[in-house]
Amino acid sequence: MKTQLMKSAIWILIISSTLGTAWAQEWSFGPKAYLGLAQRRSIGDQVRIGSTLLSSVNYGDAVGGSIGVFARYDRTMWYMQAEATQGKYSLANTNISGTTGSFPTYPSAIRTDIRLIAGVKPLPWLRLSAGLTGVFNRWKQSDYASSIQTYQQYSQQYPADKERYLGFVEQYQTASDLQKSYKKTNIEGQLGIGTDIGGLTLDLTYAHNITPVVNGITTQNQTYSFRQQYGYWALGIGYKLFPLKQHLLAPRKNKAFERLQKDIPFYRNEFHVSVGLLGEDIGSRLIYENRYTRYLTRRVGLTGGLTFSTSFPGNADRSNYTPLTNQYMLLAGVRLLPLYSRRHTIGLTTGPLLMYTNELRAGTSTTQSANGQVIRYLDLNQHAAINQLSMGWHSSFDYHLALTDRLIAGPWLRMIGDSFLVPDYVNFGIQAGYRF
Repeated sequence: MKTQLMKSAIWILIISSTLGTAWAQEWSFGPKAYLGLAQRRSIGDQVRIGSTLLSSVNYGDAVGGSIGVFARYDRTMWYMQAEATQGKYSLANTNISGTTGSFPTYPSAIRTDIRLIAGVKPLPWLRLSAGLTGVFNRWKQSDYASSIQTYQQYSQQYPADKERYLGFVEQYQTASDLQKSYKKTNIEGQLGIGTDIGGLTLDLTYAHNITPVVNGITTQNQTYSFRQQYGYWALGIGYKLFPLKQHLLAPRKNKAFERLQKDIPFYRNEFHVSVGLLGEDIGSRLIYENRYTRYLTRRVGLTGGLTFSTSFPGNADRSNYTPLTNQYMLLAGVRLLPLYSRRHTIGLTTGPLLMYTNELRAGTSTTQSANGQVIRYLDLNQHAAINQLSMGWHSSFDYHLALTDRLIAGPWLRMIGDSFLVPDYVNFGIQAGYRF
């Protein structure tokens, strides 16, 4: 009898252990987005090429954003995760100065990142992680050839100012050679802290390059030693679509769940008022939006909105560039609610947009007087005023907490770009809504 009871107890322990392990070992998969929050560019080398001095600049705001997918394998105390994302980033920053003045370069790249992460769970709701990222860069090349050709012609047409115009030629030629030196691949390391709220995953990460983004510059058939590194903070937001049964779909033939679902109010109309900031240069631009959504079902709706953004007075996002910008955007899209409950909703929206931009691009230049005083002046020409109409794509993520059955509020994050997969910049803010 005792032997039989012992065998039964052992079998119960084995079954319980197996079920517990199966629950703790879980694969999940879903979309992932990153928003650069702040940037610290590490000081690299300084190098003088002729009369031109190249130096890394140790300042900057947010670096950009990316979207993609992730897959995670969870255990009770640890987890492993793989990610593939793509986006637009600006990480390098070099100042080019000479006898004719100075200007910074802010090259941007379309990055494809393959990220491998391992982490531990010291608490059920807390994750600590470390990872490596393989980065593949497609740098956007600036056209310095036309400027070089123009100043070469000036040096011949105006012999009295020949040395001055040749100084411009040397600076632009050095800038052209510098952008050819940016690495197409490099490796990053990152540390992070995160938490999961149902299917929602939130991570705060700090990434720093392991291999330099610039490692030597070749100009005039000579290679100069010049290295540049970078580091930045980013916010990662994802949603675990799998396992579907736990995070997205209701249990089948569950009458209790069906009764609860019927008790959740369903409103077909939703109106939002939103305010936010531009993520690329935090503090540079204010955003205001009105948006209306008509829900076809509890989880799917059609939305449209009107957005206005303007640069803050006196803001200068670059030392030689002072933008004064107003933008008007007309948005349309499809809205999906993967999480829908009485008090909490998570929304995903994507669709086309029409943008009108009214901008004054006023460049600044510096020169020195005979007594060494630095003089800064504003450059205005026929190309300074820009009025442009363009098409694009937007994708957004938001969370709502229902203050009442009709009043809702929460944060939002939006990526905007020429294409769906490659965002040019990111907006984030807070919104309030009314359902009726």
